[in-house]
Amino acid sequence: MIMDIESLARVCLRNIQDLGGSRTNLPAGQALELLERLEQAEKWEKENYVSLNTEPTEETEPPILTFPSLPSLQPLPRMSDNPKDIIFDAFLCDKPVPSLAPINTDRVSLLLKALALSVNAQPLLPEEKSLLTHFIQNKNYPSLQTFIYQKLLHGYLDLPEYYSQLVSFLIDSFPSVEVAAEVIRRLPLLTEELWKYIWAHSHEFLYLLKELVLTCEEGIQGLDEMFGMLDSEEALVQSHATSLISKQLYLVCTEEIEQRAIQQLQQVCFDTLNSHNFEPKIRLFFKLLKRNPELLSSLIPIYSQIASPSVKNVILQYFARSFTKNIPQNHPILLEAFENISHPFTRDAFNIISQLQSIHQDVKTLLINKVQANEHQVLPYLAPHLNMEDIAQLLPSLLGLTEQQRQNYLAKIFDAPDIDACDFLVLVLQFQGSPTQLVQVLKELLDLRHIYPPEVLQRVTEKLVRVEPIPELCMYFILKANELYSQLKVFFISYALPHLLNRKIWDYPRIWKGFVAFVERTVPESLQVLELMPNDIQSKLLEREVIKKGKVEDSLRRQKR
Repeated sequence: MIMDIESLARVCLRNIQDLGGSRTNLPAGQALELLERLEQAEKWEKENYVSLNTEPTEETEPPILTFPSLPSLQPLPRMSDNPKDIIFDAFLCDKPVPSLAPINTDRVSLLLKALALSVNAQPLLPEEKSLLTHFIQNKNYPSLQTFIYQKLLHGYLDLPEYYSQLVSFLIDSFPSVEVAAEVIRRLPLLTEELWKYIWAHSHEFLYLLKELVLTCEEGIQGLDEMFGMLDSEEALVQSHATSLISKQLYLVCTEEIEQRAIQQLQQVCFDTLNSHNFEPKIRLFFKLLKRNPELLSSLIPIYSQIASPSVKNVILQYFARSFTKNIPQNHPILLEAFENISHPFTRDAFNIISQLQSIHQDVKTLLINKVQANEHQVLPYLAPHLNMEDIAQLLPSLLGLTEQQRQNYLAKIFDAPDIDACDFLVLVLQFQGSPTQLVQVLKELLDLRHIYPPEVLQRVTEKLVRVEPIPELCMYFILKANELYSQLKVFFISYALPHLLNRKIWDYPRIWKGFVAFVERTVPESLQVLELMPNDIQSKLLEREVIKKGKVEDSLRRQKR
């Protein structure tokens, strides 16, 4: 049965006492040999002890351990039953402390096993320091980690001052930051002194810092160093510092980092000298803004005081990216800022809005409300995002603009991907407003020949003749379109007029008047539609001089054929 280490220690002590010997004359090398014999005793116990309750006999009594190199040892006074005390007291008496470089892996493991026998915590012994130095020099990090955990388990956890002394010794022993990083990764607890060391070498420990778990107090210690790295000439250092501040450090000291980031942004924006290293500080602020959009309340007041155009351009670039991907477009702080069109931030934000592929419905509603409230200056920013439903809401405001304003804004509206020129014109013709005003707008629209070529006007007509009720300006539109594009005449006669006659257009005096005018202007081609009318209506039209004359000429022409 495998015996616990304390039982093995008692076996070892009994053998030492039977041997006899002088404690003060036992050198360090022989102490290590003693530990090897302890390992042998453990193996013997495994092979020969059936159970802990078995009474030893002559045959099962453990062998006396002998040291061939020490043939005559005097009786050893029993001052402690802790093998660790015996081992390291021996080390202390062997001056100077022997080099541990030749110690092989097996002997190191034996030393580490002896450490577990310590019950009461005590400061590091010189031999332990030598052992730690050996581990560090040989980069034996697993053994070093085992040593430290043993110390914590046997008293150092309850006496942190001893652990701090151990860490201080390690700091003094670091031959390089690379080795230091490997050791620090394996430390279960980081002391204040160690954090000072880490922050003092933070340039080299940027990768390490991303792996460590920080408290608020530990993070605050390094803020000066981290923010100072934003002024570095090395882009990689700037990038690592920005990442560390905005991620790991931000989690533990949020308020302190936000305050510093705001202060740095103010310095950048108010700096008339336009220093070359302002972009890393702006980048950091917008990384924090991504995590906390409430920082908009600090950005907006600062923005109006930016001294340098180049700084403003960089801020706008970062804001545009954030506004597209990270910041809620309908954030209450933004919506409140958008109410004030005269603010520089709002104007530039609206310009960004006009370039986005889509905007939040809350933002669109705000802009539509402003247009309806006669704040027409927001129309250029809203125009790219309008659809036909929005146009139906905004049509009264659009019709109320001056001719010049309307021309400027219509050009932007027709560039919007969701605006159909055909449907737009149909909406205008359907609008129940001042006929004089509508006629003026209709003329302006038809003058946009690149927007309204013949094929578009043909589509407008196809929809118009089916609208319920028939728009009063229906025939006015057909007359104007026929004047602009004579090639549409056949379409109007063969398609539009028959549809209107089917709807008994003669019951609508204003529209009928335009219908008759069109027939008179297009005789003799239009005479064919007379046959589609009731006899009484047809008779009245034939009494009109132009139509009567056209009818006679058409008859004569046919006779000649």
